[in-house]
Amino acid sequence: MEENQPFKLTKQIKLRLRKKVLKRLKRGHPFKIRQIDKAIKKASIGFNPIEGISFLKNSGDLCIQCGICCRKCYPIRLEAIDIQRISTFKNISINQCYIQYVDIATEGYFCIKGDRPCRFLARDNTCTIYSARPYVCRIYPFTSFPRKVTFEPDCGILDNIIMWKAMGLLVISHTPPQLAKQLKEKMNRKSRELHKKYENNDLMYANEFNKWLKKGGLYK
Repeated sequence: MEENQPFKLTKQIKLRLRKKVLKRLKRGHPFKIRQIDKAIKKASIGFNPIEGISFLKNSGDLCIQCGICCRKCYPIRLEAIDIQRISTFKNISINQCYIQYVDIATEGYFCIKGDRPCRFLARDNTCTIYSARPYVCRIYPFTSFPRKVTFEPDCGILDNIIMWKAMGLLVISHTPPQLAKQLKEKMNRKSRELHKKYENNDLMYANEFNKWLKKGGLYK
């Protein structure tokens, strides 16, 4: 899913998202249904780097433990650091970890051995190696931080991402244009500054940008 490629909103998904947005809005809000639906449609379009960082840093809070990603994503890619984490978590050697849990995908990269669902998914939809879970699981639904995103129609994280983004768009629509423009320019300047500083380290870039937002850097 490339950035700015729209997610297909079916009537069922749109109604589900509208219900979530309305539940979060306070009573007496000034927005009409058509404005809410327009915001949801716009929120379903791909994410820019700043949005990607924000949602990635808070993905743990957005997850509803539906287990859909663990059941449908295949193969689950493993980096060298992932295999090392799993071997440490399982208290086995690297070689034993390769034998028990690692396979090679048809595309040539390492992946978790077995078919769907993921062998580490428990019956209660929790991950049995959560603290050592692979990088691709840590950044889900993003597939290539933060420019690509996987859209699984029933994913609870995706529902919540679109809901919060739609609410943000509704608030911005009631923000004076000049102020909205100034805030956007300030965020873009900070983003460029950190991209230049941490060009090859997405995680450091995300951490520093998140710290800046939490400290109220946007409004100073």
